[in-house]
Amino acid sequence: MIEAVARECKRQGMKLGLYYSLWDRKVNADVDNVESDRKYNTYMLKQLDELMDITEKYTKIIVEFWFDGSWVKPGYRWPVEGIYRTIKSREPQCQIGINWTIGEDADPHNPNAPEKSYKIIPEERKEGDPIRYFPSDFRLGDPLLPASLIREFDFKKNRMELVALHATGFGRPSQAAWTEIFADGQPLRIARWPNDSTVMIGKIQESGMAKEGKEAPFPVFGYQEERPSSWKSVENMWISGYFAHGYADDMICVESIDTIHKMIHTGQHTVYGFMTRCALASMVCLEPAGGGDRASLTPAGNYVENCRIHDYNRIEKSYRPGIWMDGVGNRISKCDIYDAPSMAILFHGNNHVIELCDITNVCSEVDDQGAVYYGRDPSEQGNVIRYCYFHELSPRHRVTATYHDDGACGAEVYGNIYHKAGSLPVLIGGGHNNHYQHNIFIDSPVAIHIDARMQGWGKFMIEKGAIIDQRLQTVNYKNPPYSTAYPLLAAYWDNDTSYPKGNVIEGNLFYKIGNVVRGQSEWLELYNNWATGSDPGFVDAADPLKGFKDDALIYQRINGFPRLPFEKIGCDLSK
Repeated sequence: MIEAVARECKRQGMKLGLYYSLWDRKVNADVDNVESDRKYNTYMLKQLDELMDITEKYTKIIVEFWFDGSWVKPGYRWPVEGIYRTIKSREPQCQIGINWTIGEDADPHNPNAPEKSYKIIPEERKEGDPIRYFPSDFRLGDPLLPASLIREFDFKKNRMELVALHATGFGRPSQAAWTEIFADGQPLRIARWPNDSTVMIGKIQESGMAKEGKEAPFPVFGYQEERPSSWKSVENMWISGYFAHGYADDMICVESIDTIHKMIHTGQHTVYGFMTRCALASMVCLEPAGGGDRASLTPAGNYVENCRIHDYNRIEKSYRPGIWMDGVGNRISKCDIYDAPSMAILFHGNNHVIELCDITNVCSEVDDQGAVYYGRDPSEQGNVIRYCYFHELSPRHRVTATYHDDGACGAEVYGNIYHKAGSLPVLIGGGHNNHYQHNIFIDSPVAIHIDARMQGWGKFMIEKGAIIDQRLQTVNYKNPPYSTAYPLLAAYWDNDTSYPKGNVIEGNLFYKIGNVVRGQSEWLELYNNWATGSDPGFVDAADPLKGFKDDALIYQRINGFPRLPFEKIGCDLSK
């Protein structure tokens, strides 16, 4: 039908405008399911490209795209920027409007959202309600649009220096970001393909990894799509993605494109080189909250408290946490951390406290990382993670809420809520003496993963003189203050350290959990826990922060289960 209309517009010499209903009742019937947004939004953007593919056969310019039907879910759940850029990248003169006259516009997690969030359904529409269209090229009466729009800015005239694109990613030192343009507080995205997705790396001609001490050539790899063959110039062309491992992002320049053999020649190395079938996309991190002396275990008492941290890692994604804590005796408390491709908190050191934080939708892109992450140093003990709310973490990757990586030891983790908290809410990677008590696990296929990696691929870490030995020797672990503060640490090498031991799981609730533990039972001590598919006594099972009823069954089934401070969790800046 669209093709017939476009053909007739060409015959009649008319400009073509299209009406598009945002809500596809067949493809996106369950609009309350937030987890389905990404899949549907990707489908919608591809459909817009398809519409333009059809119409461009007959008319060069689509004069208008008018979007309707947004009221079925809040405005922030629609891919507004993706819609705008998808169309404008192909039809720069096309006028775009999205009808938000009805529906809810404001993102509850966005402190810059309009002060008043209107929520109007069609049948309740009445005289005097606001008229809102956004983004909009032509509805300039919109009360939520600025009075004037900047169309052009001369950087030279205003004596502003432009910082060019540069390589970023895993294993590279952090540096100043390149110049960006912001509109209404939001960064404008650099022109890229694919618009809102990734493509897979094809056949590898050169991985870029050095062999036998020789300098490696730059990576060369194949592509399968037709689009790159149409690019006439590679000047200022960069590629970004996860070229080898899901935890290591990179962005490097392109040297040339061989359109005959469909090969891309890069102009820089990466840490791990390139691997076939990894994700390729075309197209900030805080300084450590540190202090204290590790040799003497003298605490610093520094803290990050009552902060809202979100939408970071836009440029450097992997191992660039929202908060990075180091040293001895520091604290992260009552922080909301959300909407980021990588970690919420990365820490090193001793005797830190992470408490009362609300952490959601982090590690949304990376693989094999945790919302709270540390590891590869058994001397980093005495750390406490308590009364935090981990929820709605991606199940699509190897995402963990609390990650004790590569032999991490001696953490106390208690009173936390893990609600749909990734594919593996807890991961203990070969470590010892980690204690989980009075935590609540809700709706996950697996609650706790434990492995003996030091028996396998991680054996190199515990060899004499290797990294674990080096780090223990650095702090003189067999003598005070370490031997006094952490008595078990002095005996680290006395038994077979390749097997995890001393990890205790006690007094925890497992509600709607497929498997409580993935790993061998002898690596854990489990007692006084309760696994159930029935309501343990929540005030509201859909909102576990509301806590338990006074007579909740959990207080009978788990001996000594405390009244947890649910009401104190999270940042209270807006309260």
